[in-house]
Amino acid sequence: MALFCPSNKDDDNPMKGWSFEDRNAMRADAFSIITDTKSCRIVAGISESESCYRISHCNTQNDLYFLTYKPVTERFQYFLQDINREAGTDSMGIIVADHRGRGDDDSMRHQHERLIKSSGQYTSTYPNLVEGLFFSPSHLSVGVQLVDMVAGAIWRAQAFDDRTWFDVIRPSIRSCPRTGKIDGFGLVRVPKGAWNGLILD
Repeated sequence: MALFCPSNKDDDNPMKGWSFEDRNAMRADAFSIITDTKSCRIVAGISESESCYRISHCNTQNDLYFLTYKPVTERFQYFLQDINREAGTDSMGIIVADHRGRGDDDSMRHQHERLIKSSGQYTSTYPNLVEGLFFSPSHLSVGVQLVDMVAGAIWRAQAFDDRTWFDVIRPSIRSCPRTGKIDGFGLVRVPKGAWNGLILD
């Protein structure tokens, strides 16, 4: 997250002037909101753009975004089903995304609706998702800001093999109940079959 970067000296950065240690202490406190909540689980997707653009139906940035979005929504649905089985009651969920711009938001909303309403052989059903896709600017949503931080921790682990914060959130990533494995459960690689990079687990 740019706020935590020591080189970010923007006047609108509330951490301007903070030491590196103070910024990390703040980050640790923020992550504890997730890790201290035992029922909170992380589901995330990682894409390799070069490999994705070799797929015939992935030609634009929006295609890439949605190609990664789809398996994340599926894992979220599976997580809600897991809760249903454990608790014996229906658990419903909503998806809130960061506002990207009106045109991008509209496109994403339409793709989301097609995904939810489709019933093809290779498409999950979503009985536990309510209503449509919601958008919120990150600076107005604590939840979206936490998601940004989680994404940053996963990105640094994936791109630079820097697991400093990834290892902090690793116990909160959805995992296989038998093996504890997160690859394919809470962390989805896109495209899985043509993946060339590091596999986080």
